[in-house]
Amino acid sequence: MSKNKNYFRHFFKAHRDAKMIKLKKTRGTKGIGEYWILIELCAEFIHDNTTGFENVQCVFHERNLRESLSLRKQELNKCLTSLQLIFNFSWTRVEDQIFLSVPNLSKYFGKYSEQKDIGKERKGKEIQGEEQSNPRGSDPVIDESSQKQNKSRKKSPTKKDPDNQTQKLYAHYCEEFKKLYKINPPRTGKDIGLIKNCFSSMPLEDGLELITAYFQSKENWFKTKGHDMATLANNLTKLKVNTVEIKKQREKKENLFDTIDAIQSKEDPNVRLK
Repeated sequence: MSKNKNYFRHFFKAHRDAKMIKLKKTRGTKGIGEYWILIELCAEFIHDNTTGFENVQCVFHERNLRESLSLRKQELNKCLTSLQLIFNFSWTRVEDQIFLSVPNLSKYFGKYSEQKDIGKERKGKEIQGEEQSNPRGSDPVIDESSQKQNKSRKKSPTKKDPDNQTQKLYAHYCEEFKKLYKINPPRTGKDIGLIKNCFSSMPLEDGLELITAYFQSKENWFKTKGHDMATLANNLTKLKVNTVEIKKQREKKENLFDTIDAIQSKEDPNVRLK
């Protein structure tokens, strides 16, 4: 978990907004609480699982969502439908998973590591304004300490594009996810890194088989977590064991069929092995 103190930029006259008034008439004052709880849950999901706000779908287990809002199943449907009509929330239900996206969520979101970072940001803007006020050709006074700081700064490393194997594994993960849930998986900035770290030491075919086994597994815990990438990474060893057992069972069946064919061919020479 990040050490940053995350918060919302909240306008103190938000309750007078026309949409908020409409929500209060539709759901009562509890609807305003439901709205802000969902905003907080979505922001927490994005903070923990993604690196941005564009085209992000937050995934929640229905039971956890109902517990957070203290609502029954029918009331949860009414709540989400009201927010969809008033605030353009987008939500879908796939089995016991709720996929939710909130438009313009980024405008509420902000974070500072410490209170003093606010002063740093303001100071940075002041320095930037001073630099813009100095036209080219002028000779601004630069102290030695600032020159040393500029020399000691390291260039941020450029992000490398994922290799071909990682791209194929991630594409296969998205394909299997869409087969099961009928929608594309929520994309996060950590997915590519998790795939690269988990599958870098194994052949491509083995990685594809493990991803397929992940979605074909009957583990209820995988469904509860929405078959996210983090759960796949945490249960990789377990999936490897299951895959090996499946291969052994498959080989036993093939050997059994071969033995039966061999016996039948001895009894009846007209029977040909397939």
